Amino acid sequence: MKGFNITYTVIAIIFSALSLNAQNTFFVNQTGTGQGTSWSDASSDLNAVLFAAQSGDQVWVAKGTYLPTADYDRNIAFNVKSDVKIYGGFAGSETQLSQRDYIANTTVLSGELNTSSTADNSYNVVLFKNASAATTLDGFTISGGTGNGEGPTGARNRCGGGIYNDGAGNSSSPTIANCIFKNNSSRDGGAVYNNGISGKANATFRDCDFFANNADFDGGAIFNDGRNKGESSSAFINCNINGNKANYGGGVCNYAGTGESSPVFEDCQFTGNYAKVRGGGMYNMDVEGICEPVIKHCSFAQNDASTGASMQNITNVRPSKSTTREQFAADTPREWSN
Repeated sequence: MKGFNITYTVIAIIFSALSLNAQNTFFVNQTGTGQGTSWSDASSDLNAVLFAAQSGDQVWVAKGTYLPTADYDRNIAFNVKSDVKIYGGFAGSETQLSQRDYIANTTVLSGELNTSSTADNSYNVVLFKNASAATTLDGFTISGGTGNGEGPTGARNRCGGGIYNDGAGNSSSPTIANCIFKNNSSRDGGAVYNNGISGKANATFRDCDFFANNADFDGGAIFNDGRNKGESSSAFINCNINGNKANYGGGVCNYAGTGESSPVFEDCQFTGNYAKVRGGGMYNMDVEGICEPVIKHCSFAQNDASTGASMQNITNVRPSKSTTREQFAADTPREWSN
């Protein structure tokens, strides 16, 4: 499925159809040809709707596959503005949010723009920049993002194939719930890159699955970057982090630099992740900062790495006291390597 081009005409129609001073609900359907004011008038251009949406608005998206652009521009992502809530998993007739079934009505945000090769995929599928905690992405499968570009550390075109959460020099703390991240890749943070460089990137991920994501360097599924006196301490609640790969941190890489990266993992499962070098499940590195991940009621099983099958901690890093050795019993004796 290829989305319509975002044009000034489409955007102008949506703006004129809905008052920007009120909280609105926009409707998006893969087969829609309308302005997005209702299911019967649904738009098929999700990015045009996101452009028109303002603080407090909701966007309801029906099942199907949606692309950030039809122009094959790898730099274009689904840009979710601060305080906008976007929900997937609708059949296309619901009148209440509680009526949706995001399991039955699979709604895919895909970076697969052109050929079946990942070489021309979107660098990032979803972009948050300076987003509030009220900003919401809920009920989507996010796949095909490929951050394989060249550039400095933390650059969008090389980080966060699925989601790039940009709080650099500012703050970004969106809420992501009931989402699946699969088959995304990048240099760092195959599925998610939380960029807290010189700022804060403290998102909340709840009931999300991360599997079959890959990073060339750090954080097969997730990279939390708090360098340069920044902070990247997101919360992951009831998440599955399975079958991801990287050189460092097959599942997750937490990097403090001279800042802080102390994310919370609660009721999460790390299974079958692989790091070619260090930290199959998780890799923690503080340098001159603070890296103290809080791990509560999590399980680590069948992860692997050359050093630190479940977790490796560099320099003075130690996990929170809430972590116990028994949680790592299913792995090899290498799990507590420093």
